[in-house]
Amino acid sequence: MIFIVDLKKEKTALNEALLCKTKIVALCDTNVNPDKIDYPIPSNDDAIKTIELITGLAAEAVKEGKSQAASVAAAPAVSVPV
Repeated sequence: MIFIVDLKKEKTALNEALLCKTKIVALCDTNVNPDKIDYPIPSNDDAIKTIELITGLAAEAVKEGKSQAASVAAAPAVSVPV
């Protein structure tokens, strides 16, 4: 998965992700076509505060997901009687 902030400036990243069939999460302003994006986030990709807020939330979600995955992997196996 790739996270793209500005599709107009990051055309190479978009093309590479499409070639590799990588899922794409992107901030999509009104000046871009979101058709090729798997998970478009409607937003103003030119505003610094918007970029900070959304990338910060995405980073927190990744950390939380990794933490949950680690705790599930560390949990003892439970056998269910049949």
